[in-house]
Amino acid sequence: MRAFRALVVGALAVAVVVTGAPGASAAPPAAGSVRPATQPAPAATTDAVATAVATGKPVVVDDLTTSTELTTALPDGRMRREVSTRPVRVQQGEAWVPVDTDHV
Repeated sequence: MRAFRALVVGALAVAVVVTGAPGASAAPPAAGSVRPATQPAPAATTDAVATAVATGKPVVVDDLTTSTELTTALPDGRMRREVSTRPVRVQQGEAWVPVDTDHV
């Protein structure tokens, strides 16, 4: 029984090291890349999927877009999420635009 308990405790310790402790973070997120803790309205995702299926073209889910994340409803009903390690877009007014990396 002790060997089994040691095995379980060891496995849990490895799981915490590999996945990180709940709530732990290696570094603070980049400014503008954090989505509020509340979930977006399901209607936004449902509407995007319905539009993608009806039109046969991918539809961006604006409520899930951040400077580092882009979620797209696909025509086959699936969702695609792209995550970047650096900001690739910034919000200007109501629109997201690509980050301008040109130096003047």
